[in-house]
Amino acid sequence: MFAYREGMITIKLDNQSMQGEDLRSLFDFCFSNSDTVSLSQSLNIGMTKEEADLANSEYNQYLRKNGITEGLIPTEEEMLEVYQNIAETEEEMNEMLRQYQESKAKYESYFKITQEDVERYLKDVFADYKLIDRDVTCMTPCTYGAPHIIYYFIFEEDIKKQFYNMKELFQLVFANEVGEFRLDDPTFYKEGNIFMLVCSHEGYATLIFNEVQYNDFRKLKLPYKVV
Repeated sequence: MFAYREGMITIKLDNQSMQGEDLRSLFDFCFSNSDTVSLSQSLNIGMTKEEADLANSEYNQYLRKNGITEGLIPTEEEMLEVYQNIAETEEEMNEMLRQYQESKAKYESYFKITQEDVERYLKDVFADYKLIDRDVTCMTPCTYGAPHIIYYFIFEEDIKKQFYNMKELFQLVFANEVGEFRLDDPTFYKEGNIFMLVCSHEGYATLIFNEVQYNDFRKLKLPYKVV
């Protein structure tokens, strides 16, 4: 999900979930070699429907441009056509439509109505952090599919504290089950280039660095493999 840069060394951390002092050392290393970090929100509670629809459209355009048909996000009309093709009776068709409309209504109930609602949401949940940008997209550094929100932060003590409070590498960075506010898949950047990305739900982490950074990383004595 990311571009390999010529002349850079790419490694993957072993799939065991890093903890304790090893995890602290890894984060310290990333903080000292990065200037921003992004976190991913898979739920749609922080976006408008218009933003999600645009992300879906851009994703489908990207797939078609690259000759990919698998994974296209269907429109409502296309979903209804699928149901018509597989339903064997009118009763079965009606039940499919009922379930679809019920699921759709539940999903859409989480959307913010206006951009002003989004701004209020951002001020509420990120009041203590230096949020510099957000992007609604179906293509994150490590995930393709349904719309996600990518939040970009400048490093400061409060955001660092969230990482230092983590018990293991692949857990959520932010977790508020009551408000359904969950952020994971941290990606560290240096001048816009990915330094480390973590795919929390699949349990892998990748680092991309130059020879000097690689030699510094080796001193941490963390398990890894060059790819």
